[in-house]
Amino acid sequence: MRTKIIIFLILYTSINSCASEKRSEGLTANKERNDSTIKIPAAYYGYWISENYLKDLKATKSTKKAQELGRDDIIRIYDVNTIMRMNLHEGAAENKLQMTNINTGMIVDPVSNKFYNDIEFSSNKLTLDGVSYIKIAGGDDYKKIYDLINKIIIAGKYQIDGKLVEFLDNGLIKGLDSIKSYTLNLDYGDAGMQYDKIYLQFNNEKEERAYIYEINNNALSIIEIKCEEKDPEDDWCLVIDKGTTKYKLTKK
Repeated sequence: MRTKIIIFLILYTSINSCASEKRSEGLTANKERNDSTIKIPAAYYGYWISENYLKDLKATKSTKKAQELGRDDIIRIYDVNTIMRMNLHEGAAENKLQMTNINTGMIVDPVSNKFYNDIEFSSNKLTLDGVSYIKIAGGDDYKKIYDLINKIIIAGKYQIDGKLVEFLDNGLIKGLDSIKSYTLNLDYGDAGMQYDKIYLQFNNEKEERAYIYEINNNALSIIEIKCEEKDPEDDWCLVIDKGTTKYKLTKK
């Protein structure tokens, strides 16, 4: 019996020694793989917006029509190697961006490492599923998306009643009565969104006022909203229509 115990102890020690060596080898191999991982260049971090969506904005001069065309894709790269593919209405799952070289990478599941997509970077553009994305200036600041869309849709100098009015890229307004800023509505996936909307911030008021905007050639019309149908429980406007035109501005 004693002999069997001694043999068992020898075998147990030998097996554990081998297992320990294998675990050690595995850890070393993983460490080497981690150390050799290609870092994501700092220039890739931030927001990227679909070039197709920007083309739709330029063609329609409408944030509503552009979104309804369904190409309002946005990609965000952040938190060391996290990537999210979203649109203007909702976010999506967080995945991992794993670079294969300085210009190409793979989108994989952060837990299982399951492969989803290839991704490519070149000349300040990102390509995913055959779609080209443009880098938004300003790093990881979502507001810069608004600034770019403002520039395409509405920013510029206008005239009204002999006065000069300027809508700036950053949402500020100069020369329009007591109004200091504006925000274009980008998401129309809700009730009461039958027209393009703009929100104007008046001086000495806490909340922005909602209006309809229309762009026809060089004319920008800002129109009061008329509620046609309300939600009986929440007092929320379900259907809107155009009311009185508050401002009609001509672009210079």
